[in-house]
Amino acid sequence: MEQVVNDQYFYEGDLNITRTRVYASGQVYAMANITSARKKETKPDLSWEKNLAIIGGVTLLLGILFSNAILAGLCVVFWGAAMIKFRFNSSTYSIFIKTAAGEIEIYHTKDKHEAEEVLQAFHKAFLARG
Repeated sequence: MEQVVNDQYFYEGDLNITRTRVYASGQVYAMANITSARKKETKPDLSWEKNLAIIGGVTLLLGILFSNAILAGLCVVFWGAAMIKFRFNSSTYSIFIKTAAGEIEIYHTKDKHEAEEVLQAFHKAFLARG
């Protein structure tokens, strides 16, 4: 097992995971009282993107139907807005811990690798506590 300085497995922002404690958003949880940790992915709602794409398709059809280049060109604006919004609308990853008091969300991020790192830190801390 790798040696961790000061038994600290993860520290970033307001989340600190050590062998004996978890400090999250001003709360302190004893590792002995945490039975499990899990990650949950929440996919974004894409209704705006779908609506913009549909509006773009309708304006393209109307532009072709009425031979109107402005309407046909407007579809590019709607499709472009839909693509930009789609590109920057990413999933959110939440980390939950389970205690005797129930399940508590202690961390969330849009970075999948960071969420995996937090979960791995919990697993290392669980192994270290014995």
